[in-house]
Amino acid sequence: MTQSLPSKVREHRYLVTGAAGFIGSHLCRALAQLDGAEVRAVDNEMFGRWGSTGETGNIQAIDADIRGLDATDWARDLDGIDTVFHLAAQKLNNATSSDDLLATNLVATNRLFEAAVSAGVRRIVFASSLYAHGRTSAPALREDDRAEPPTLYGVTKLAGEGMLRTLQARNGIETVSLRLFFVYGPRQYVGLGYPSVIVRNFERLLGGEQPQINGTGQQRLDYVYIADVVEAFLRAAHGDFTGVCNIGSGTAISVNELTAAMCRVSGADDDAKSAPADWTDGTFRAADTSRASKVLGWTASTALDEGLSEVWDWLRTRD
Repeated sequence: MTQSLPSKVREHRYLVTGAAGFIGSHLCRALAQLDGAEVRAVDNEMFGRWGSTGETGNIQAIDADIRGLDATDWARDLDGIDTVFHLAAQKLNNATSSDDLLATNLVATNRLFEAAVSAGVRRIVFASSLYAHGRTSAPALREDDRAEPPTLYGVTKLAGEGMLRTLQARNGIETVSLRLFFVYGPRQYVGLGYPSVIVRNFERLLGGEQPQINGTGQQRLDYVYIADVVEAFLRAAHGDFTGVCNIGSGTAISVNELTAAMCRVSGADDDAKSAPADWTDGTFRAADTSRASKVLGWTASTALDEGLSEVWDWLRTRD
């Protein structure tokens, strides 16, 4: 997908936090394939594994927790870096406490951003989240909607966007915040973190069980394939746009439709079992992607069945 990216993507030096996680590892692999690119990859393997980034000589692994890195550490690690991709974060269901989440998503994040300014980094691309929006009903979410995140995680993501907006106004560093919707693909949550409904139900199918649907199955979500998301990160890093941008497929898929597609690509019977409704029942969370199309020249191009087939094949053959 990266063949249409501008030539200035090449011969660039990057730092990626959260590099061994699901999205970070895919991003590192893509960066490592660019001509002349150098990648410094920071992770503590809390929610990832270094092996996910692949075997390549132009990725320098820095085994560290960003909460423990001070200004001196960052001055060393950011020396000569052109672009920072900040993906490291904690969700409340993964963090040991709310203090732990705040220490990562606010305190350590702000320390990194300030250090990037001091180091002369040209651009920061921040992995924000649909949870910064807050609304869980139709229509599709727009970047200029009123943001009222109902979770502490969403509050921290919205705060991260605000930090960057302030730094750009004050110091001139270029910043982009990508509000990621429901990203899926191979190598997602390999025994780590909180698995998505796609991983959980595919693993049930692999075990000869029925997939499970909570509630009516009419809750609608925006699933976007990992390769498309990686391309969005690369375009955000090397374009002219600064600000906030939704990254999703632009299509709201019900859990019923998603489960039927998973059964279709796996060859299983479309016979799901019902489970009690959870808080998502009746919700609608999809991205309006018109801004991404306009300012990044980006739209998701991977069809749902195609992406699900890649996940299914990976799950069946993983070690």
